[in-house]
Amino acid sequence: NLQISLLQISGYKKLYLAVENLRKVPYDSENEEHEEQLIELWNLLMPHQSLRARISKQWCDIGFQGEDPKTDFRGMGLLGLVNLL
Repeated sequence: NLQISLLQISGYKKLYLAVENLRKVPYDSENEEHEEQLIELWNLLMPHQSLRARISKQWCDIGFQGEDPKTDFRGMGLLGLVNLL
């Protein structure tokens, strides 16, 4: 039982570190991978409506605070976007 418990604790610690490391990665609008994930989110949530521009009031329709969704990821970094996806 001790060995199983220690393995679980070790697993939780690894998971925590992975999540924390992802949270520390700031969303970068110059990063093509980040931008692709953001557009993927739009397409998943609004499959029948095209996004007119990267910065658009349309983002407010799905719950973002303003026209540029990158500002909503300040506190959670890339973790916020990954969780939404």
